[in-house]
Amino acid sequence: MNLDKNTLFPQGVYCEEMTSPARLNTLIEKLFPVKTGIDLVRVGGANDGGYLLPNDFQGIDTCFSPGVDVNSSFETELLTKYQIESHLADYSVEGPPNGFTPKSFTKKFIGAMNDDTYTTLDTWVRKQEEFDSEHDFILQMDIEGGEYESIISTPIETIKRFRIIALELHQIESWGHPLFFKFVETFFSKLLQHFYVVHNHPNNCCGLVNLGGVIAPRVFELTLLRKDRATPDGFVMDFPHPLDAGNETYRPDLILPQNWHSQNASSMTDFFADHHPNRFLEAITGLVHIGASVGQERQQYEEHGLDVIWVEPIPEVFERLVNNIAPYPKQHAYQCLLTDEHDKTYQFHISSNAGESSSIFELARHKEIWPEVHYTNSIELNSTTFARLVAKESIDLGKYQALVMDTQGSELLILQGAGELLNQFHIIKVEAADFEAYAGCCRVEDLSSYLKDFGFIELWRNQFAQSASGGSYFDLIYIRQ
Repeated sequence: MNLDKNTLFPQGVYCEEMTSPARLNTLIEKLFPVKTGIDLVRVGGANDGGYLLPNDFQGIDTCFSPGVDVNSSFETELLTKYQIESHLADYSVEGPPNGFTPKSFTKKFIGAMNDDTYTTLDTWVRKQEEFDSEHDFILQMDIEGGEYESIISTPIETIKRFRIIALELHQIESWGHPLFFKFVETFFSKLLQHFYVVHNHPNNCCGLVNLGGVIAPRVFELTLLRKDRATPDGFVMDFPHPLDAGNETYRPDLILPQNWHSQNASSMTDFFADHHPNRFLEAITGLVHIGASVGQERQQYEEHGLDVIWVEPIPEVFERLVNNIAPYPKQHAYQCLLTDEHDKTYQFHISSNAGESSSIFELARHKEIWPEVHYTNSIELNSTTFARLVAKESIDLGKYQALVMDTQGSELLILQGAGELLNQFHIIKVEAADFEAYAGCCRVEDLSSYLKDFGFIELWRNQFAQSASGGSYFDLIYIRQ
């Protein structure tokens, strides 16, 4: 029987290719809990109803807690131990739990609209008198899947009023649907712009799910701390936290799966301990290679099963590149000159060594190391930016975790033209000098300074050439923390 869409749809069965494992892992790696130097404390019950929060409560006087249960141990302890009052909201119950008196109770669900049944998080928070104060808030949200639409529909100005956010995340099995996962990515993009993940613990109510080889808890609890409150100091390494406990006492507790925390990422220094610059190829599924030349690394990339985007500006060299990668269906090439500006005309200088030292910059101290290299001619090329290339060609960057650049001094311009897309990459490999090899080119220190703002740190360097008068060329690998 041919089980295609035309056969299954009339039977009430919808089928779609799942979200790719690479795209899932790209998001999961953004959720690795980080250390901030602020201890976590358990607030609420020993099991269900308890959350681990950073011990940073001074200046917080209000908690907003949508999703009301029979258990109010969390809100009760906030009040009795930290003098933090709570506003509650839930349409499915008639009032707050017995024995607890909140600051207010709103009989509505928190969602993406305002009507008789729903109210938005923004509307609910702004109507409270505390909104006009200078104090921060806590958000504790357990609303059975409504968290996604609620956060997405909330203005960032309101979200930033919360210093601490404790969320219970639901419907993780639905992350496998590409359309749903777009909302998940938007949800986390909004939160992670201003918050660090400081804790993650699976809820043992529902077990694990396998999403095309990516293991995930079906439900988990995430704690976030606003970025202005702390500075990250590496990743959390020990799971579970000593204060973690199963939500349901009659089931064994779930441990956060290893692919959800940074034990592998934190050992990346050891991963490169043998000084082999291409070991990162073992840790990725795809890369973008800018400054392709004729694709000398094509066979190596093929052996690792990688999806590859090649970018090369010189027309004659590009033709050879296309011919060379023709046998490799996972490799694609684009002919363009990438800088920080779109549609700017450059004199692109072609070098005598088969074009390998070609650049938009004039040769400077490059001659001290390679005196035989000179320019043979120049051609006019119009530039574009990496961001425009990705948009124009509808490139799914979720498939490419690494960026490789060898563009003879224009690497910083390319990074600037990528903008926020740099956040899509985890590893950047670049060839650069710590002296003025080309007139006006970027140097190692320029790259390191720029990449630091995107969370990249230098992980590995290898000196492969040195000038007699001082200065060296390096292969460098940066990793995003």
